[in-house]
Amino acid sequence: MAQSVEGTLRTLKLLQAVDDRLSELRQSVAGLSLRVDQHEKRVAQLNGQLRKKADELRNEEKDSAKKDLELRIIEEKIVKLKQQLTSIKANKPYAAMTAEISGHEAESSRAQDEAIAMMDRIEDTRSAMERIRKEIEEAEGSVRREQAVVADEVRGLTGQIRELTAERQGLVQQLDVSALDKYEKISRSRGGKAVVAVKDGVCQGCFMGVTRQTIARLWAKKELLRCPNCARIMYLEGEVQ
Repeated sequence: MAQSVEGTLRTLKLLQAVDDRLSELRQSVAGLSLRVDQHEKRVAQLNGQLRKKADELRNEEKDSAKKDLELRIIEEKIVKLKQQLTSIKANKPYAAMTAEISGHEAESSRAQDEAIAMMDRIEDTRSAMERIRKEIEEAEGSVRREQAVVADEVRGLTGQIRELTAERQGLVQQLDVSALDKYEKISRSRGGKAVVAVKDGVCQGCFMGVTRQTIARLWAKKELLRCPNCARIMYLEGEVQ
């Protein structure tokens, strides 16, 4: 048996309320996923920092190895020159070689200072990497905890969505094809809001005024009326329970 206009409007109003709640619940589920995403992004960010530090460490270790090789070459030159010095008797060549040795020793001292500074940088980088690893461990723990919390909350929301979906199906079955088709089309074109109240002579969908004649027709409840401005199905606030 077909519903009366008043019965159809009542069912449509209930259907709108269910759809509004379903939309809220689905948005909540999406929001929960974003919470996990934020923690996962933090882990990804930290892993990026760790990779960058690892690249820095490799370059610093290469530079340190080169500096060590440079230092060994200088030291070998000094040893060789000192050995040669023992065989020189003339003052001028002796003085020249002594000066050359002093120059290499000064070069060696600078290289040693640079090597020490490089080792300090390497240690700093290693310490930084260790701190980042600990942060990653903590962030991954946060991801796991958040995933557990979110999964529990999603289960609760999914249960509500399942119940409301069943309730919606029951309401849909009460409507004739024409009324349901009209509702669905308006809902798709109006951001999910197909049924709205008229309060104090104003459509609550677009907040445009409604004529007295239209309000009188709404009172009569003999037809489904749509707002002339936003095309949503209207009812008088307080008149459809």
